[in-house]
Amino acid sequence: MKKFVIPIVVSVIIIVAGGLGVAGSAPREEATSALFRPANTPPAPGDGSLVYQLPPSLAAGIDEAGRAQPDLPAVEDVAVEGDALAGRAQVPSHDVRFPLAGLSASGVGDASPQATADVYCVELTQNPQMDVEEFGDGTGSVDYWVQVCPEVYFDNTVYASPLHSLVMVDENDGYCMTTGGYDYDALGQAFLFPNNLLTVTITYNRLYQDANGNDDAYGNLYTLTEEGALDTYLVWWPIGESPVGWSSRYTVITDTATLDQMSGEYMALVFELYGDTAGSTEVIWLDDAQVTACYEFTATDWAYLPILRQDPVPRCVPKEPDSRDDPGSTVVGVTCGGSFSPLDTRDYYSLDPGGVSNVRLWLRNMPSGTNWGAAIFEDAPGNPYVCHIGTTGSSDKYVNCTLNPSKQYFVKVDAGTPPGSTQTYQMSVVPR
Repeated sequence: MKKFVIPIVVSVIIIVAGGLGVAGSAPREEATSALFRPANTPPAPGDGSLVYQLPPSLAAGIDEAGRAQPDLPAVEDVAVEGDALAGRAQVPSHDVRFPLAGLSASGVGDASPQATADVYCVELTQNPQMDVEEFGDGTGSVDYWVQVCPEVYFDNTVYASPLHSLVMVDENDGYCMTTGGYDYDALGQAFLFPNNLLTVTITYNRLYQDANGNDDAYGNLYTLTEEGALDTYLVWWPIGESPVGWSSRYTVITDTATLDQMSGEYMALVFELYGDTAGSTEVIWLDDAQVTACYEFTATDWAYLPILRQDPVPRCVPKEPDSRDDPGSTVVGVTCGGSFSPLDTRDYYSLDPGGVSNVRLWLRNMPSGTNWGAAIFEDAPGNPYVCHIGTTGSSDKYVNCTLNPSKQYFVKVDAGTPPGSTQTYQMSVVPR
């Protein structure tokens, strides 16, 4: 396949929130036809793709617990790579094209430095909250996300973070039916990977309704042609039906052969649902999907940096040594890499809310056996407490927090017991 070479050497980490595998998976088949409404033709970035509001009858069985935001620890799902894909057919044939103009491997926002020298992280997904501009007539426009196969709906009552989620339903809608009689729905977003990827991370939230063994949902990373058409899926993962209710999911890709194939490529994150159009209707809500790329910067890359970004200053700046009076700094929406050592068990970051009030404080990628925590405090006399991560253990964990956009804050990350050697973590404060 053709490589799209860009003047930057990087290593990337993507976490993909996926689900646990389910026995009796629906087959991935070629569709005999793919019918599209003219409004579903993908627009240029920043212009919306038309979506319809989810009929209330399809959400009638969701109770208040199901409508709640996800509070469970994130669930990791193992991606399937390489030869394991041989038994899965290509996505149904159609004329959808993903818009590639304006995509940049420098990501959305600013690159944040990590604990390891010359390693940075960027977020590649735009409109990760999957929010919709409603027109008041049961339709709306969603930026950056593309309907690969209809029908994809929006919901303004059931979501993980305000104000919307995107929804796929097992129904006989006449669009993208497979040869085996399955209803195939899919949505996705394109992005450009940097060169020399090291790891990749994708996260999202999902909610299942009336899940059964004959209906299955998947996440995929597809390569794209130069025209923006889906080409080949290099990685896929089943979206699990357990636990019931909202669940935060993620998948980490570390296979070097797969990462080499993805380096410098235009690719798309695609979610899909195969429904048997019989029995209980399956509905899957999706929200807060993000692709995070971590990469290594080399000295030769600085010569090209002004071409990629006029303002290369990172927005997360860890500081060692640091203290409450001399902290590092971060903003909402970027990932910080920090470290602890036998003589350093606390890290501080000043936090600029940037106009955001509802946020989620994350700790990720901590060493096994640790029990580290993090908290947000107001940067004011007395340092009023805002929120803290109280979950024990070393698995990825988070807490939802509410900030006052007019105030300033700081984040404290605490190891508690000094580690025996230098160990690293990732911390982020993201919108929700």
